[in-house]
Amino acid sequence: MSDIYDSPEDVSSGDIVFGFNGNPNDTRYTLKLNAVGFSQWIYVDLHNKTLTVKSIPDTLSLSGQWDGKTRWELDSVRGAKYMYKRDIPVATQEDAEKWDFAVHHFDVKTNNGAVYETPYSSIDDAMANADAIKAATYTPDEWMPHQCIVDLTYMMSWNIWHISSYVNPVMTRWVTMDFSTPPPKYAVTNRVYAMRMSDGTYAALFLDKYYDTTGKKGILTIDVKYPF
Repeated sequence: MSDIYDSPEDVSSGDIVFGFNGNPNDTRYTLKLNAVGFSQWIYVDLHNKTLTVKSIPDTLSLSGQWDGKTRWELDSVRGAKYMYKRDIPVATQEDAEKWDFAVHHFDVKTNNGAVYETPYSSIDDAMANADAIKAATYTPDEWMPHQCIVDLTYMMSWNIWHISSYVNPVMTRWVTMDFSTPPPKYAVTNRVYAMRMSDGTYAALFLDKYYDTTGKKGILTIDVKYPF
């Protein structure tokens, strides 16, 4: 069943250049991320144009201390319905020292930021309506017990492991995975997302592609405008 879902080992890099593509001083550029796997967060620092990768915890820390909420959870998933089966406490996620948002496969979390889904499907259209977008209502991150997938080994029997995490519920829907009849069906919003940072600056992000030339899911091409 190795071809049912994508694994990092199957990715062909080809001519893809991961990271920030453009001149160092550009405020409009393309960001490419290899988010195929489910075992890490990719932390994006738009201020300094840097990336940091942090593994998702799968055990408790050496001290054995637990924060009381971070856990792997096995759920029986039927569409949007989740039936709890069991869980494993794990260590608290270690974040990057400096970051604005982070990506786990298609999940997105912010560093004390908030997100608004615009009605636009291009950065250019969003830029032409920047004042209205900045005045909109933004949604902060929420703690979610079964949004971030960590193991799809048993998905054909609708059993999926998740890790609880803060996730932005608005931006994370830029790509959704429907497990009603596995393997999953993918859907995209084709919307520009405005992100308000903790320092009050704004970024506009548009997911241009979520796969590579071979169709491998999780190779993200993001059109970015920062500052917005």
